Amino acid sequence: MHSNYLVVASTNMISIKIRIILSITATVTLGSVVTDNAYADTIKQFPILERLQRQGKPLASETTKWMKKWRGVDLDNPVFKLNELSGSSSVYLKVRKPDPTDKDGYKAYGTFASSNASGNPYTEIAYFNLAAILGYDHIFRPAVRYALGARARQAFKFLLQNTVIPVGNRLENKIHVLQDIATGKPLKGCLKAKKLDTNMAYDAIADIKNNLPRKNNAIIAALQAGNTQPSSSQKLTLLSGYKANLLQLAREYSIIMTLDVIFQQWDRYSGANVVLAKDNTGIAHFYSTDNGGATLEKNTTQVVHNLKNFSRYDRKTIQQLRALYVFLVTPSKGFLGYKNAETFVVDLGLYNNLKPTEYVAILKQNLRLLLNQVANVERQFGNKAYLP
Repeated sequence: MHSNYLVVASTNMISIKIRIILSITATVTLGSVVTDNAYADTIKQFPILERLQRQGKPLASETTKWMKKWRGVDLDNPVFKLNELSGSSSVYLKVRKPDPTDKDGYKAYGTFASSNASGNPYTEIAYFNLAAILGYDHIFRPAVRYALGARARQAFKFLLQNTVIPVGNRLENKIHVLQDIATGKPLKGCLKAKKLDTNMAYDAIADIKNNLPRKNNAIIAALQAGNTQPSSSQKLTLLSGYKANLLQLAREYSIIMTLDVIFQQWDRYSGANVVLAKDNTGIAHFYSTDNGGATLEKNTTQVVHNLKNFSRYDRKTIQQLRALYVFLVTPSKGFLGYKNAETFVVDLGLYNNLKPTEYVAILKQNLRLLLNQVANVERQFGNKAYLP
């Protein structure tokens, strides 16, 4: 769970300084030059999600809620309150907008995450957008591309400089973010939606010591092709009050594990990174809230490692990923109306760190390994390779 840290200084002085910072009125939008050569990012579009909508593909209600809330957001606008950090190993900036009609006195606009050693904001976006393409955005935390402008960077810098953070990963990440801010360039990253109120960590699925899934967990066992197929008649209580049927849970988690292969996830089982939440009928679902522990690279060690964790897949998901792979290999084949693979990966969320051509090559590599493994399992186990 994310924890908040207290700013060390006189409370009155902090209040005064924050008010000064947050009263800066020079609001700029994407593409408008200011004196420090920085740009603020105004959220104007959701390229992947809007394509899906135009094609009549449904999006989760949580997705459309955050699209509506985020559209037009510019954190250089002083209406936004930027005075609190969050994060456990990473360092995030909370975003709020005062609202006297709300019971809390404000509306949450999520958290801003930039790149650091513990988190990759670009895979956060890409996981979510790919999940939406697959029809499973309801089990992933919404994330959208964003870069902090001058005012927001100054507020973030002030909090980082005046917050006590103990030694460890979080301190290293604080230093990393401050170095990025010091360049005077836009601080690229993403906005992540506020977590669902019912989110709860499900560590029973994780062998935390070895950063692996527990093979004797009922859901992980159901995702081994040599085992009996899961059924919707099998009911599980994962945590007190968190109940669902085994087939539904196995399908959801198979999709999460599939995306972990594609994006080279290395932090899923270190603790608190497998999460549950309830829908409005009280049914439990997996809810993938932290997807930044992933590094897209040519080295395939993590891909191979993640492939070994499961061998039962969602057939429709694999079919769609096969179509994506064909498109990345031969863009003229098209995918979601795209004819350019580089444009697609940027819209997916992979817009920084590597060149688009590099991201395309790595995604092709990872998808090829995934699809080859699925084919091998299918040859050995037939239809048992797929969930019913």
